[in-house]
Amino acid sequence: MRSLGAAVAQAWQSPATKWVLVFACITLATLWLWRVPPAGAASAAGLGTWGEWIAGIGSVSAAVVALSAIVIQRRAEDVSKRTAIAAWMDVEIDPERGQPYWTVKVRNDTGLPVFQWTITSSNGSVHLCSQENGPIVPDMSRYLLTAGEPPDQARAVALVLEFRDRLGKLWERDVSGRVGALRALSGCPNAVGSDG
Repeated sequence: MRSLGAAVAQAWQSPATKWVLVFACITLATLWLWRVPPAGAASAAGLGTWGEWIAGIGSVSAAVVALSAIVIQRRAEDVSKRTAIAAWMDVEIDPERGQPYWTVKVRNDTGLPVFQWTITSSNGSVHLCSQENGPIVPDMSRYLLTAGEPPDQARAVALVLEFRDRLGKLWERDVSGRVGALRALSGCPNAVGSDG
């Protein structure tokens, strides 16, 4: 989660803040055109002094910046929740035979199933997809792998997870665990009629 200072800095640079500043400049220019003296009272219409106008504009600007920071923070929390899914290789032991075997474990903390996804390895040895394996359910999913080399955790390779979130946006969790937007899902080579 980002610090409050970063959220305020982003809110300060937001378009809403720029519009508030433009509004403030137009208002001050209008007061000047109405010949409202900077230190004195306004005309008989009771518009207030320059100080009251500046204080009011400052209050409105502070409220807009604070609301912008809240909206930006909530949007970041929503993206974090929608992308709370990760995949990795693991070695498990068959309890009946006592033999190790490879699995791909997927932790889905989004609270909803993920219906479109692909998992690939950096060396091309792993390729799993939703067309062959169905949705990734919330909590933990396991997928068995057949590998030519004996299972050993030291030989596990980094995985890339591509998926479509509940709003239809495509994401990629890369080999280092970072999440970024994606243009298109990788295809599933073994699925018939796959559209990615």
